[in-house]
Amino acid sequence: HPAQKDLSVRQGVFYSMGSLASGVYNGFNLAVLSIYLSGFMGPFLQGYLSNTDTIDGAVIQPLVGRWSDRTTNRFGRRRPFIAVFAPISVIFLIAIPYLHGAATEWRVPLIAASIILFSIANNIAADPMKALLVDITPPRQRSRFNAIISMVSTAAQLLFVLFALLISIKKSNTPTVIFWVAGGIMLVSYILVVIGVR
Repeated sequence: HPAQKDLSVRQGVFYSMGSLASGVYNGFNLAVLSIYLSGFMGPFLQGYLSNTDTIDGAVIQPLVGRWSDRTTNRFGRRRPFIAVFAPISVIFLIAIPYLHGAATEWRVPLIAASIILFSIANNIAADPMKALLVDITPPRQRSRFNAIISMVSTAAQLLFVLFALLISIKKSNTPTVIFWVAGGIMLVSYILVVIGVR
């Protein structure tokens, strides 16, 4: 839009915090979760649960996109989705290792449900956040800023996977602290987007 203001450095920094959440989410889903599930799930279920983002995105993205486009309130079109669903996503993420202690017949269904709900809630938060990029950046800045946040996301993904690998090797398993660190980074990152981006 010709009248759209340039993205300020402050807005850009706060928005890029969401890329940390995206990087940690991808690192957790693609690396940590598949290793964690391999200890007690068959390969088919393990493959599906460690890559639910693609399936969820195909269904959720268009629905949430239309919903957020039509949302009008004093907090904006996108931020309410991030503020509500990011904490829900983190709750289901942190619940995963604790559900491992459930009775044998309930363990797999409960963990599978928690992973699916973690992914769905994250998609409902992340898709409006991605749409927010278009809301706050004029076309002339968009490609350059998109490259920057992609680099931030990739760096966050690599650093989180490295951290998880080092912790897992030291403990010879996938310790609960990895779930807490992932959830903490995601929650703080999303909060910074909600607070800092207008």
